Amino acid sequence: MIRSGHASSRSPIQDAPRRGSLIRDVFASLDNRLRRIGEVRLAIAVLEDAVRCIERGHGTRQFQARVDRRDAERWIASRSRTHIFAFENICVLLRLSPEETRARIHSWRDRSRAACQT
Repeated sequence: MIRSGHASSRSPIQDAPRRGSLIRDVFASLDNRLRRIGEVRLAIAVLEDAVRCIERGHGTRQFQARVDRRDAERWIASRSRTHIFAFENICVLLRLSPEETRARIHSWRDRSRAACQT
């Protein structure tokens, strides 16, 4: 692969964000002391599941994985706070900014798409 006139031995697949990197990115700012509280651990599991659905569903042909990814993306995009497990409520409980968390997820998704297209 050639970029800016320099040859590279890396393939687009190697340049793609790694599986699990999105989870590390989303939870990078999470206070470790919070992880010990039961309700917080449940909230972490809900958010991790959504993130994993997005990772698994990216670029796959498996129908269920694509459906799960789409559901997770809708859940993350929702601004509703009416349900106890709404994305906004989960972020508040975890002391994460919903907007910043969305931005991290969108950034990962955009990098993944760009890597797959090159």
